[in-house]
Amino acid sequence: MIRGQFVLLAGGQPRLVQISGRVMEKPVDGSSTSSAVGERVIDKSELPTQGISTDNEVYTEVIAGEMHLKRGIAGKFEVFSDEAPRIGGTDKYPSPMSYMAMATGF
Repeated sequence: MIRGQFVLLAGGQPRLVQISGRVMEKPVDGSSTSSAVGERVIDKSELPTQGISTDNEVYTEVIAGEMHLKRGIAGKFEVFSDEAPRIGGTDKYPSPMSYMAMATGF
């Protein structure tokens, strides 16, 4: 069983966390790690014991006049979602729940 305390400050700055009575260091900032082969975090024999933190910004919007059509933007990527005709969509794109299920598998 893992017991712990996790505190996230405003602005996303993590504090030291305590798990099972042990204080951990601040996580490594994932956006400042190397992407060169052999220097990447995943290329090391062990991952950082304090973990890695990353931030993701996404934007979503409902497309006006298009029933259930929605657009999402994450960095340079753009995706669309829709719903099945039985609930008023056109079924042109995966549903939001389909994206959530895919994310779980990724």
